[in-house]
Amino acid sequence: MEEENSLFANSHTLIKLSAIIEGVVGTWIIAAPLFLSPIEKGVTGDVLIGALIIIASGYNHQRIRMQIPVHSGAAGFTLILSLFLILSSAISDVPSTILWSTTVSGLIIATISIYQLYASDSLSSI
Repeated sequence: MEEENSLFANSHTLIKLSAIIEGVVGTWIIAAPLFLSPIEKGVTGDVLIGALIIIASGYNHQRIRMQIPVHSGAAGFTLILSLFLILSSAISDVPSTILWSTTVSGLIIATISIYQLYASDSLSSI
């Protein structure tokens, strides 16, 4: 029983950290066009996607703080948004700095979202 509690505590800490990192990367997606190049036509969608990622990660972070498992729908939503970021950056005409920033940010968020989906499934079985 104590082993299950320590497993839950470790997973709980990792999921809380992953939600925070996801929010920080979402903030970077919004701010990157301002720092890396002037705002262009192709990056306005990234700002909207970054805002949606921040909202979804904030929702999951709040659930974690209240000792409720991660909402798999919100984690799946951020996964879909991150895949859209990766695909849209590959097919749009944006400067290479924005292209790589968006692609790497999308990969980071996709990885975190997959972990959250896995962890929410494993934590609900404890």
